[in-house]
Amino acid sequence: MKKIICISTLVMVMLLACNVWAEKITDSSLDKLMSLSGINKQFSKNSVSDMVLMGIESAKKDVEGISDIEFADMKIGIGNAFSAEDLLKRIRDEIKKNVSESETKNLFIWYESDLGKKITKAEEKASTAEAFKEMCNNAETLLKEKKRVELAQKMDESLNISDTMVQLQIKTAAAVFIAISIAMEPDKKVNLKAFKENLKIRKPQMIKKTKEMSILSLVYSYRNISIDSLKKYIEFVENPKTKNFNDAAMSGIKKALNHSIKKMAKSLAKLFKKHSKIENKH
Repeated sequence: MKKIICISTLVMVMLLACNVWAEKITDSSLDKLMSLSGINKQFSKNSVSDMVLMGIESAKKDVEGISDIEFADMKIGIGNAFSAEDLLKRIRDEIKKNVSESETKNLFIWYESDLGKKITKAEEKASTAEAFKEMCNNAETLLKEKKRVELAQKMDESLNISDTMVQLQIKTAAAVFIAISIAMEPDKKVNLKAFKENLKIRKPQMIKKTKEMSILSLVYSYRNISIDSLKKYIEFVENPKTKNFNDAAMSGIKKALNHSIKKMAKSLAKLFKKHSKIENKH
């Protein structure tokens, strides 16, 4: 039980309405929107799995009870579970269902503007594993810029970033705990009491750290964008039509990640069972 909680905790630390009557978005407009908004580049091959693995590397130091051999196997299983192709397909499907052709006009005006291009490029550059390292190394300096931190907080609330990440972390940890429990004791009902007790203790700190990481990420991403330009960007983000697009993209991301979480949980369950058998022999 202790090892199951350790693995579930490690993963935890790591880591809308339909327009029924509107004209459906065309495939050509959808392709253009996926490209101009930076979604294609931000979720390109290896970028997602690289970021997830970077996160779990960072989380390892906070969790005890997992050997280096187990951790190496976990990294392989986790990396294989996150498919960029699947993620992009699900984001695309959600946008197609929820964004109308007429709504793309305002989105294209923004994304094809000089400021829109500059911000999209900044977001793409900030989505790599290398950028994550640089961000962490410069966190103290970045967070000293009060005005940027305030704007990042506003953006985090508008896009519901940290709340979504907390939900995903909890869902991930629960999926891993359940999968491993079933793998180890298939004839017994999964007892979530220990997991919930552990979550209750860790959740306040998890919310705090997730919020801090979200703010830091936003400050880092837009560090070279002027304050006035960022204010214009927030106005764009808070526009109902933009919000509808962002909500659709986020819905697709959540669906894709939930699918990857299930694959990852099954993989970790197999690994945990294998290592438990090896430990029992010694």
